[in-house]
Amino acid sequence: MPRSDFRRASGCLLTSILFLMLTVGLGLPTHYWLVLRHIQVLENKEEVVVLADVYRARRHFGIAPSGSVGNPVVALKIVVKSDGTVQATRYGTRGIIGFSPGLFTVASVNDDLCLFDITKYSGQRLLKLGSGPDFEPATEAEREALTRLIQVQSLDEDGLSSRLDESLKKSGWRRLDSTDGWLDDIESADNRLMLREERTDAAIMIVAESTSTDRPWRKILLKVDRRAWWSYMDPYSRPPAPAP
Repeated sequence: MPRSDFRRASGCLLTSILFLMLTVGLGLPTHYWLVLRHIQVLENKEEVVVLADVYRARRHFGIAPSGSVGNPVVALKIVVKSDGTVQATRYGTRGIIGFSPGLFTVASVNDDLCLFDITKYSGQRLLKLGSGPDFEPATEAEREALTRLIQVQSLDEDGLSSRLDESLKKSGWRRLDSTDGWLDDIESADNRLMLREERTDAAIMIVAESTSTDRPWRKILLKVDRRAWWSYMDPYSRPPAPAP
């Protein structure tokens, strides 16, 4: 190849690479960070249950940067009692299962808390919140019992939510909150405790503290590291580490 043709080809290649780097971020590291995305809170006379999921968000840089929140990377059930006892269960999400109120909401079947899939495209509509590390599929009898109670096909979204709350009340549970991304202060009078969300530059925390003056206590139920990191290969160079 003549030297002039080689220089021309090299120049075109370098121009193309520079164009891809600037427009779609080719060759640049991806920016990752963790997001506390969904929170559902329930109580009965003995305990408060916090259901929370953590997502891994990412952003590609260039002239036209793109980003997405992605899918849940971890889902947690945290049980806290009036004496400050805390028990956390961590579930695998299979890349899709979390605690979004718009996709999965909580019901009760035979006194067990279950995750009910309110979408139309899922074949598995009921998952039990057991001892982990995975969600436990409900039995056919349990699915049929809940279906009869809520009459899914004949209800709109508000009616469905009301019937699911009814299933909770029959088992002694009450829904305290269901939110996307920010937890307001919540008081459980029966369990004499308060839940609140606290944020710093480095972390997002869900904190519980006693409202009793006799035996005050304070516990961090969940701490999510919100500091961002960069990776060329994949996001697992710094895996998520939400700490109950």
